[in-house]
Amino acid sequence: MWLKTVILLLGISFLYHDYALAQEKPRYENIESYSTSSRFTQFMYRLFYKPIASTPVPTDSVVRPPKAPYSAFEGKTIRNIDITTLDPFGYSLGDTAAATTGFLSTLGNRFHITTRESILRHLLLMKEDQVFDSLLVRESERLVRTGKHLTDVALWVKAGPENADSVDISIRQLDKWSILPGGTFNDELWSFRLGDDNFLGLGHSFQNEIIRNRPSGEYDFTTKYHIPNIHNTFIHSTLMYGSSQDGNYVRSVALERPFITPFME
Repeated sequence: MWLKTVILLLGISFLYHDYALAQEKPRYENIESYSTSSRFTQFMYRLFYKPIASTPVPTDSVVRPPKAPYSAFEGKTIRNIDITTLDPFGYSLGDTAAATTGFLSTLGNRFHITTRESILRHLLLMKEDQVFDSLLVRESERLVRTGKHLTDVALWVKAGPENADSVDISIRQLDKWSILPGGTFNDELWSFRLGDDNFLGLGHSFQNEIIRNRPSGEYDFTTKYHIPNIHNTFIHSTLMYGSSQDGNYVRSVALERPFITPFME
């Protein structure tokens, strides 16, 4: 029984695809409450997590102030656009300091490849030295949130310190753990899937699957590579290659430019 409990706890902590949200207090409270059911679960909890009540607030933590209405900055010049990308575990969009994390969170952040800044910039409809347009800013925020590689994004606008006619934009994006395995197993076949929704931090999707027919012993495999935005054109590209049990091969390249926003050029 204890071995099953270990495997269950480790498996859920490492593979669950929403683990990036596990730093939220309600979920930690649920885990902490469950850990009190036995001495063993209490030990496992203390091994990987810090008790909520005893976690101190970092003295260098800076909580972001409430957002001012975008209309207050309308017509001003955008001076700087600063982008900060946070690792998937133990961080908050509103707090500049990292929270105390467990062993698995630290390990996950170490192996995670941070999303490149250029990927987010290519989704922004506003640029530096342009006039601030609240519609473009809101639409840019929406476009960024469509990315599968992000848990969430937050945007702040503040007046420039030297010139009242300019503004600075700060963007904080919280990465998501993007490598997800999967599979099936039954009397007819078994399959294994391994995908990455943020391949090499590029925001590209790389999906692979292998299937084995158990009665015949034959294999199928499929690999797909998807680029959601080619060089700021909003053109999608998908490359696929695969084989079937009868020896046929599938090769395809698809390009499309769907309607994403009315502000597309």
